Amino acid sequence: MKFVERGDFNGAKRVMPSIKSYHHEIGYVIKVFDHTIEQLNHLIETEYEANIRRKDAEYKALLLQINPHFLNNTLEVIGGLAVQGKKKEVMNVSIYLGRMMRYSLNTRTDVVKLGEEISYIRSFIEILKLRYEGALTCEIDEQEETKSIPIIKFIIQPLVENAVKYSFIHHTVADIKIKTMVQQGQLVIVVEDKGIGMSDEEIANICQTVKNDGSDSALDSDGHSIGLKNVLGRLSLYYGANFSFSIESEVGHGTKITLCIK
Repeated sequence: MKFVERGDFNGAKRVMPSIKSYHHEIGYVIKVFDHTIEQLNHLIETEYEANIRRKDAEYKALLLQINPHFLNNTLEVIGGLAVQGKKKEVMNVSIYLGRMMRYSLNTRTDVVKLGEEISYIRSFIEILKLRYEGALTCEIDEQEETKSIPIIKFIIQPLVENAVKYSFIHHTVADIKIKTMVQQGQLVIVVEDKGIGMSDEEIANICQTVKNDGSDSALDSDGHSIGLKNVLGRLSLYYGANFSFSIESEVGHGTKITLCIK
């Protein structure tokens, strides 16, 4: 029972054969307890696996929802540049898009080096700069030490996409900052914008969703949820207690999202 109290079901199973079971009330309790351990362990493992499958399915569905939208916009950019006879720009956008597609279509692993994720973001930003014709600026401060740190894929693009989208709602320009660093034994990733910001209620709703293990669908595309909730939910599921985050925001003045991974 002490093993079970600690959540160590395998430890409990290991000591059960050493407990003698007789044909009376105590023996019956021991048999029931043994069966209960098996059932609990099975249910926990099944629920955990089901949760991972659900998150993975939502994540893949989210990518299917985002990528065609971005691809369509990029093809329109290429078409517009071609009409203007800007061959060099057409070639550059094609190269950036090719790099992004290679990264996206590599399904062998969900874990990459952070340097690869940032390279993907650089290509993404260059395409957005052409789309918004100079109205977008993005500063990337990438600490050398962070480039080789492994990280799950596609955790920065949705945040950048949101930052750009909500910056242009009330402004004619967008100013985005991305920073990666190692601080007090943690990998820290910061995405900051000067967009419309979020209310305390919106932030509380996002935090509650993540706390509830992302029970809201990642496909809910209202407000910031399509990207931010999905990113935070996946990080929380993958890293558990080793992941934390903060959202600093002021309505009308922008948002700063900080991701921390031990």
